[in-house]
Amino acid sequence: MKTIVMACLLLLALPASADEQRVYTVDPYGNVKYGEPSLSVGGDGRIVEVDAYGNKQPQKTQYAAKDGKIYEADSYGRIRHDKPSYTVERDGRVIQTDAYGNKRYDRPQFKVEGTKVYQNDAYGRKQQKFEIKNKDSRSK
Repeated sequence: MKTIVMACLLLLALPASADEQRVYTVDPYGNVKYGEPSLSVGGDGRIVEVDAYGNKQPQKTQYAAKDGKIYEADSYGRIRHDKPSYTVERDGRVIQTDAYGNKRYDRPQFKVEGTKVYQNDAYGRKQQKFEIKNKDSRSK
């Protein structure tokens, strides 16, 4: 769940492009973990989980970006309005909202800073870092 929210944040933080973007987790030392599952952010705003070998996992939960919010989507890309969504605030904070649009400040929050996304605790302290990279920028 944390990884998917991070992908959503990165999708909204970066300018729209036709290229596919990948979101990877980063260890505490700043090393990108390419061997773990990542997220693929398409140019159409759909976010799909990708396994460690680069295969998309359409059976896993997907997300779609629309009007500055991130919604859960089914395998066909249709938005599920009965599920919680995420709102990206002007200062880069991402806050979960329930199905009725009420902000849930008691849920994990995230902060976007450039191409990095940090998970914050209830007091705003950084806990974990995620990073986005272009699909072809992975070093081999």
